[in-house]
Amino acid sequence: MPREEVWQAIMRPEPLMSDQVAFAAEDVEMIVLLRELRSAGVSQEELYSLCDTLENGRSYTEKVVRLRRIRFKLLARLHEQQKILDDLDSYVDAVKRGRTACKE
Repeated sequence: MPREEVWQAIMRPEPLMSDQVAFAAEDVEMIVLLRELRSAGVSQEELYSLCDTLENGRSYTEKVVRLRRIRFKLLARLHEQQKILDDLDSYVDAVKRGRTACKE
């Protein structure tokens, strides 16, 4: 599937729901994955690169490495966000106990 068709399918849901456009099952799977990755914050260029890797007859190893690289980046971002949530929870507990400098 050409890059532009993939991007249009990611950005706009209409092509997937249209009777006029028929996607192969593997294309639908890829579009769903790319949409999920986009909603998780993966950049447009990284999505294009992933799409190229998955489509252009690359080796199994290259495909798996690319997917794992994205997974590790997402996991690192989740860990960062979890630390921020933990810090926020600690601050909320401190506010409840009246032990912060930010009193009303």
